[in-house]
Amino acid sequence: MGLIMGYFVLNTDKRYVPGAEEAMIKNKKASAYGSRAHQIDRLRENDRIFLYSNERGIIVRGTAKGKFKEKEFTDKFHDVYDEHYMELKNFENISYNPITHEELKNITGITPSQTLIQLPDEKVAEEIWGAFSGRTK
Repeated sequence: MGLIMGYFVLNTDKRYVPGAEEAMIKNKKASAYGSRAHQIDRLRENDRIFLYSNERGIIVRGTAKGKFKEKEFTDKFHDVYDEHYMELKNFENISYNPITHEELKNITGITPSQTLIQLPDEKVAEEIWGAFSGRTK
């Protein structure tokens, strides 16, 4: 196992790519689509990834596995997008009890408005990672 290289918050883009968030959860992956697909290329093995759902908060955490992959993704309305994705190991879904937008802002001071944000402060990132402990089933 390599060193942890970074902590990232990935917006699931559910507003713009219908069905994407569900596909990420079902397939245990972090994905970006269309003109933003290349954002996933920044991720490296063992990076820690948080999936952020608009208006809900952080719903998943996982650790990047391997290298990014590419394919086509067809949304609920049959629109086709380029998709770059990274499989996630140590996948934990807390969508039933997410780390809310407000909690995330209080911990980090950020509002995830971009597709992929790297958290620069490891201590803050670890605080978010640890917040999952009491929320998993």
